[in-house]
Amino acid sequence: MKTILFTVLFVLLLTPSTLLAKTFDYWAVHNMPKSVEKDYYIWRFLSQKTTTKAEARKIIYEASRLNKKLRTVYRKKTGLNVELPKIKATGAVDNSWRKRSKANKSFKHGLALLKQKKPKQATNYFEDARQNYKKRYDIDKSLFWLYMSTKDDNYIKLLRESCHVNIYTLMAADTISAIS
Repeated sequence: MKTILFTVLFVLLLTPSTLLAKTFDYWAVHNMPKSVEKDYYIWRFLSQKTTTKAEARKIIYEASRLNKKLRTVYRKKTGLNVELPKIKATGAVDNSWRKRSKANKSFKHGLALLKQKKPKQATNYFEDARQNYKKRYDIDKSLFWLYMSTKDDNYIKLLRESCHVNIYTLMAADTISAIS
């Protein structure tokens, strides 16, 4: 009698959790945007007993990354190993990090020359940094230090024309009001 009661109680407790477990269909997962969250739902979809091999083969290529769990569940479902195709870059290769690195070196060298009281030499390095920087903040920084090394008001005027609000444009505004 106790075992029957225990079995009935166990079935009643287990039934709501299995009824509440959400199942996913192919189109619900397919329509999600590519993300880490989608990878999780792909894993859940592949783990379902109702998922077919054909659906598994289609959906796996929508994952943004293949981790061990995705590979394992895919292998269990289809019996195959999977690799995501390599995405080839199109167009020109972006070497902006090289330009930024060169600009940073030039800027630091210019500061070192200013510390050594060699402003004319530092000017060349600050100008090189200004030409290689892409971000407005960095260009403004270079313009400010060009002004500091040359005391040429044209650099302050260029800096004042910047629409970017930062410490260097604010100092340029103060300097122009002091000059006027």
